[in-house]
Amino acid sequence: MLTNFEVSYNGEAAEVFSHVYASHTAEGIEYWDIYGRYHHKLQKTSNGWKITFMKLLVHGQKGNLKFLEQVSKK
Repeated sequence: MLTNFEVSYNGEAAEVFSHVYASHTAEGIEYWDIYGRYHHKLQKTSNGWKITFMKLLVHGQKGNLKFLEQVSKK
């Protein structure tokens, strides 16, 4: 879930911050939730806007912190 978008742009470049809450589930593995803010940078091209940078700024997690490791082994 993404909310509260803060967008600034200057001609051919843009920067976006948004709040993110992601809930992950898989059969037989305890859930994992993570929340924080995304930071994106975009560049305008002849084919439209393209993301050139993306970073997740984690504020917290709950549940199974080994979820990604476990689901990759399935």
